[in-house]
Amino acid sequence: MNKKNYTRILRLFLLMLLAVCFCLPAQASAANPKNRLVTKDGYTYYYNSSRKMVKNKFATIKGQTYYFDKDGHMLVKTLFQVSGKTYYATNKGYIAKNKIISYKGVSYYFDSKGVRKTGWVTYKGYRYYFPQKGDYLVSRWKKLGGYYYYFDSKGHMVKNKWVDSYYINSQGHRTAEPMEKTNSSKVKKISMKNIKQNPELPTGCESVSLTMVLKYYGFNLGKTTIASSYMPRSSSNFVTAFAGNPFSSSGCGIYSPGLTTTANKYLKAKKSSMRAYDLTGISFKDLYRFIDNNTPVIVWNSMYMWTPQASFTTRVNGKTWTFYRYEHCVVLCGYNKKTNKVLINDPLSGLVWRNAKSFESIYNRMGKMAVVIK
Repeated sequence: MNKKNYTRILRLFLLMLLAVCFCLPAQASAANPKNRLVTKDGYTYYYNSSRKMVKNKFATIKGQTYYFDKDGHMLVKTLFQVSGKTYYATNKGYIAKNKIISYKGVSYYFDSKGVRKTGWVTYKGYRYYFPQKGDYLVSRWKKLGGYYYYFDSKGHMVKNKWVDSYYINSQGHRTAEPMEKTNSSKVKKISMKNIKQNPELPTGCESVSLTMVLKYYGFNLGKTTIASSYMPRSSSNFVTAFAGNPFSSSGCGIYSPGLTTTANKYLKAKKSSMRAYDLTGISFKDLYRFIDNNTPVIVWNSMYMWTPQASFTTRVNGKTWTFYRYEHCVVLCGYNKKTNKVLINDPLSGLVWRNAKSFESIYNRMGKMAVVIK
């Protein structure tokens, strides 16, 4: 073979070798499945639309999210972290979302993106609390953000109930002191002074009722102190503020959330350890237990027991509230079971006895709003 032919054959061989080198990866890639899960040697892998094995990534497959580690193994039945966030892969591999999962004896909550959440969680209509470490709270009291909460045997935050002689309101806050259940007498009366709202506060019954209770506990304040310095105002929001002007006959009023905030603003300003609690939702008969423990209760009823008439509404924090014509705020400070009457400290009428059944009916219609200070 002459030198010229040898050179030609060598060039042809090199060209063929290069072609093989370039074609092999393409052929190998073409041999991989596309958009498919593959199980091999006990592990499950996923090949994407480019026929490449997914590694160190999430992948969404038929509406479910999965995670594949550095070796391409699909994670199964385990907790794992990605970018500082904790996830859980179920026994079928997909990521748990909007669920409470028990893993190695500890329960965790994972949100709509599959990320573990701690702190307050609402799940299927119930409130839970998940600490940073350990299981969610069960059958115990816990102080959070300055308030004590109770979680039942299922971990649900308790509300509108008595637990260990404490009343827990609609927000889950317990009263500061226990209200012991007593074999109450037929007659109970708390001694407290009356303050008339007129003429200074023609529509300021709420601030005056609060003032009467504060003075009962020994605070020194004037009739108009709360209305002028502590109670927020609004043009139409009667839930968290006073709608209108309490110094005017055209003013409307303020409901229990706003009056509770007002009371606590005053108590904090006076550096008092006492706090106001919104008991809205409590049954009328349960209010007697506070009276038995010498705790007057601010309640919402109507002027002179007239029938409340729906006037206008406002929406606050996703809830629609109705303001009623003849709305009135008074202090419940006694009862007489023999005569079926309750003692009311009324900023308009003074200390008066009202028919308990009629008073309860209006109390219920007004939304069972009540506030105590302890």
